Amino acid sequence: MADGIDITFLTQADDDATRTTQIQSVASKLAVFLGAAKATLDIAIYDFRLTGDAADTVVNALNAQAEAGIIVRLAYFKPKQHRTTAAQFAVHGQDPAPPPSHPFLGRLDPRIRQKGILEEIDTQKGITGTFDRSIEVEGIDGSGHLMHDKYIIRDANALTPTVWTGSTNFTDDAWGRQDNNIVIVQSADIAKLYATDFGEMWERESIGTTGRDDTGEAKVGDADVWASFAPGDGSRIDSMVSDLINGATKTVSIACMVISSGGILAALAGAIDRGLTVSGIYDGPEMSEVEKAWGRSGKSADKLALWEKVKAVLVAKHSTPYTEGGPHDFMHNKAVSVDQARTVTGSFNFSANATHNAENILWIEEADIAQRYASYVASLITKYGHANGGAQHVARRSRHT
Repeated sequence: MADGIDITFLTQADDDATRTTQIQSVASKLAVFLGAAKATLDIAIYDFRLTGDAADTVVNALNAQAEAGIIVRLAYFKPKQHRTTAAQFAVHGQDPAPPPSHPFLGRLDPRIRQKGILEEIDTQKGITGTFDRSIEVEGIDGSGHLMHDKYIIRDANALTPTVWTGSTNFTDDAWGRQDNNIVIVQSADIAKLYATDFGEMWERESIGTTGRDDTGEAKVGDADVWASFAPGDGSRIDSMVSDLINGATKTVSIACMVISSGGILAALAGAIDRGLTVSGIYDGPEMSEVEKAWGRSGKSADKLALWEKVKAVLVAKHSTPYTEGGPHDFMHNKAVSVDQARTVTGSFNFSANATHNAENILWIEEADIAQRYASYVASLITKYGHANGGAQHVARRSRHT
């Protein structure tokens, strides 16, 4: 693997003991990452609801850094109107999640209250919490769209700037029941791009046009890496994913929650028509809701036709349909790997609406990383194709050698 890039793959644990161990393993990894900060920690996170030992591990790491004088800023999504049904989330191409976890946020200040402030988190429920100013907390207004990022920038302007990103929220289910990936990139150039995006959100306290013209590239070890941010460059991200697939000559591996982007659907269908080996996995209940919405629309016949072609070569994960208090075990990756050479991953769902959310992606050109993603997708196909009895995968042999 390229020096400076660390990848962690998460797969749903099938028993309580394994799940507990996996959750704590991620918590410990995150605590080590946070604990290595020398100056700053900027966190942009869509969903956080850790409990038990994992919550203790992460909260203690954050509070310890704040006590040590590290500048810690946390930007979270503050919904104006919370969507409560699977259909509402799916139609908007959004990850199902309850409102932000007030108990988790409230635990960020118990030991350090020098400059406590009253922060109203959810006016609909009348919940407030007091937070220490040494861990600054800012709700980001989505203006109808999500602040959907999941990233941390450590020491953006210090000696070893590093970014933690990927598809993974900070929740028990994200770490123990969902299928996710975490990418850690040590690069001053990449960290600078993320820091710019974070700064725009933090200063504006809304998504607005954050991310516009923030796309950039860097050499990280042997890998060529590009970072891009929506909504400012949302259309570019959608095109980047489509172009990645359109440029494939042998194989396409995809793991995602939903696919409702017309460009990405067309690219996948085109790859199938070219005789490439196209394989992957998606979330069954979430895409079922998308299909229903398309069926009700008089303008979605073309998308439905493309989806039927793509669906035939993929496997559905039969996750638990969303309810606010139920298990959230979705297929949560947002990753594509082609030709065992190039990979795109991040927070960006392959949906029509994702271009309007605050999102981030990495495009990584490095063979070992791409092969690892392809192997990971293959393992998910095996796990859920067999376990759920829902395999729809049709192997296609490439015409290319």
